[in-house]
Amino acid sequence: MDVSFESNPNFATKLANAFVSQRINRRKTQFYQLNLQLGKLVFTEHPLFTEEDKQVIKLKRYYADYIHRTYLSLIPFLMQRTEILKEELNKKRADPETVAKEITFLEKSLEEAASQLEEEKSTVQNMAKLLYDQWVELKTLRQQQGSTNTAVRLVVKEHKTYVALK
Repeated sequence: MDVSFESNPNFATKLANAFVSQRINRRKTQFYQLNLQLGKLVFTEHPLFTEEDKQVIKLKRYYADYIHRTYLSLIPFLMQRTEILKEELNKKRADPETVAKEITFLEKSLEEAASQLEEEKSTVQNMAKLLYDQWVELKTLRQQQGSTNTAVRLVVKEHKTYVALK
């Protein structure tokens, strides 16, 4: 894909040679300090966690992955890309001066965009199913335990998704 949705210059590694960073010899003349400020610390494993705690953590991870994937908005982007490629291909086919290579290139691009769209739809659907299955498993565990009070609120809401292509 020609567009990177997750590039972040803050996570890039900066390489500097020894002369610039003043690390030429064993006697280091300039020291560096790294300060980290943690706003929240989340444990994913602990010997005192109950089965419910482990399932809640798994549910939260699935939810975060699903939200991240849907916020990328790849499905509407790929739907729009497919429509634009279809329109362009129809214009090129109607024009008698169009070179066959252009039509072939557009057909390949359209096939690639359509396969990416189907793959993305399938991925999001599988992530939603995994999230829902984990929610059902956690709900069942809570019912078996007879829990009346828990640390995490479970709510499932019906949500309309993307409109299908015409």
